[in-house]
Amino acid sequence: MSIQEGVKKIVVSGMRSTIVMEKGKVLSEEKLRDALGERRLKFVSLELVARPAPKAIFFMKVAGVT
Repeated sequence: MSIQEGVKKIVVSGMRSTIVMEKGKVLSEEKLRDALGERRLKFVSLELVARPAPKAIFFMKVAGVT
């Protein structure tokens, strides 16, 4: 998936992935479906949302969380 032109970053959280694209680039849904299918993953939906990049990201290191 990161081979697609314009993919800047892929953030995975649980069963959801957020793909950050370069300005002016659009993700190809067909290529995305093919890439996931090759890895035996199921494509559920694609939603285009324009959001500003966060100014800060926090990571918490904890033990015992599942």
